Amino acid sequence: MSQLGDFQKQSPLEVADDPSELQNFPPFGSALKVLMVWPRFPSSFWSFDGIMNLVPIETDQPPLGLLTIAALCPKSWTLRLIDRSFEDLLDADILWADLVMVSGMRVQKDDIRETLLRARALGRRTMIGGPFASSEPELLLSLADHVVVGEPDEIFPEIAADIGRGSAKRLYDIKDRPDISKTPLPRFDLLKIEKYASMAVQFSRGCPFQCEFCDIITIYGRKPRTKRPGQLLA
Repeated sequence: MSQLGDFQKQSPLEVADDPSELQNFPPFGSALKVLMVWPRFPSSFWSFDGIMNLVPIETDQPPLGLLTIAALCPKSWTLRLIDRSFEDLLDADILWADLVMVSGMRVQKDDIRETLLRARALGRRTMIGGPFASSEPELLLSLADHVVVGEPDEIFPEIAADIGRGSAKRLYDIKDRPDISKTPLPRFDLLKIEKYASMAVQFSRGCPFQCEFCDIITIYGRKPRTKRPGQLLA
């Protein structure tokens, strides 16, 4: 069975959970507490286990996508980041939050599932975006309250406003490619920066190539879009 099939088999919600039953959510107002969670990688190429055993560093690179979303959040929101590459996710962390936001790739599916189910069991609202959500939104609608497909740079203020007033959609399916020259600098201040072996910056999205093993062109398009040099570091 494929990895995706395993994920579906493990989830107890894919049949019972009707998205229409979860359309109405209470308003949060403007002062949310948001816990951002970067899920753990299994032991694989992506976890860099062998290298991490050789250097006095906890993990390789920070979750740049979540840090970018953090920069798009309203200033009135209080944000925390937990990187499951080296941090435990405690019930107390989840209970602190009004909203648990998750991103990740399919290779992180097991920890994504565990995180979303724990938050739901503890009565906390959840939202997921990123590559896995953009590729398999129907599957993740069974686990998360809100799923964001595509690149939310230009409409995230609208999503945040919907959450605040209680009108957030179950699914945001964003087709447009944003002008990332207007995307703000990621919130690097949320990191435990000493834990990382290297620090990533994003220069572009989209790719002109068609590698058969990669879905970048499906999610971000084949036309590269670039940032201005001043957006990379400040």
